[in-house]
Amino acid sequence: MKSFFTLLVIAIMFGVLFWQYRVSIIALEKHKQLVQDQSTQRGLEKQQQCTERALAVFRQRGLERGQLGAWKGHYNASMGKCFGQIETSTLAQDIAWHNVTVFDAATLVEVAGYSSRTAPGQKESEVIPFTCEVALPSGARIDCFSRTEFMGKIKAYMQ
Repeated sequence: MKSFFTLLVIAIMFGVLFWQYRVSIIALEKHKQLVQDQSTQRGLEKQQQCTERALAVFRQRGLERGQLGAWKGHYNASMGKCFGQIETSTLAQDIAWHNVTVFDAATLVEVAGYSSRTAPGQKESEVIPFTCEVALPSGARIDCFSRTEFMGKIKAYMQ
């Protein structure tokens, strides 16, 4: 009879321990979800601020979306910074000028710049750009030789 009560006490203790474990796991999962939701919300708020900052710079330069160019803002979470990208195209005497600038939206320091021109019948992919320079996150500045290469290099900032 004594061993029966001992087994019963052990079973009850095991049950209580298991119940406490499950309650702790559930609480931990809820906390984890709450932290993740808050992090997502902060990320969305920072992205919205970046978009607004890029638009402000775009407008400060006297540009309007669709008419003279396009803009994009991006919060780069791994760098903890907001970057803006402005693209413009202008046509003068049958020559089309294409410009892309990527900048730190807080300091307005340019981190990448691209400029090319195309004559009638030419594709932008067929010309060597006048300017194509990117400052890598490491601080090194490198030249590039095409729009495709430039767009690949700025992904470090804009993705």
